[in-house]
Amino acid sequence: PVARDHADAATILQLSTAARDRTGIRLTYRSAAGEVTERLVDPYGVAFQSSHWYLVSWDHFRNAMRTFRLDRMLATEVTTDTFERPEDLDVVGYLRQAIGEAVYGTRCEVLLALSLDQARQRVSPTDGTLETAEDGTVLRFSADDFDWAASFLAGLECDLVVLRPPELRASLRLMAERLRAAARPPRRGRAGVRHPAP
Repeated sequence: PVARDHADAATILQLSTAARDRTGIRLTYRSAAGEVTERLVDPYGVAFQSSHWYLVSWDHFRNAMRTFRLDRMLATEVTTDTFERPEDLDVVGYLRQAIGEAVYGTRCEVLLALSLDQARQRVSPTDGTLETAEDGTVLRFSADDFDWAASFLAGLECDLVVLRPPELRASLRLMAERLRAAARPPRRGRAGVRHPAP
């Protein structure tokens, strides 16, 4: 079987109904790494975040809270098992935190010259986690494309220091060199063609 490339309406309805009725779900799931497993879960809720539909649930296979992307589900089946949903659970809030803390690629740490409140206004919970530090706020996130990460940091429009990894610092230096070159005033060539100044 091949995982769906999108979450179909029938699956969204089935899981949402199971969450409402507090009935268990047996699902066949393919991870991002391609591993296929059978899971028995208590569905707490379905939410849309970062261009994907997710199920927030208690996973009896892992004996822990887990999130599952609906487009990676190969099969789903409602069981006769029932469960009690945590009363104080914020499904969307939990999902945002889980996505922000997900580790893929390389883990990055950056010290932002911002207060925690200022940083929260510029960094979405799905982009990473924020922690107060003596000299500002530490942003932690994962990236597998350092050029993208450099652009993301530049878009925060604040002073910052990359704590790790060194590859991210190198990407920021390269971006700064390109921007400086683009900002140079043009010079006129012999044939009247304007060239960037050295």
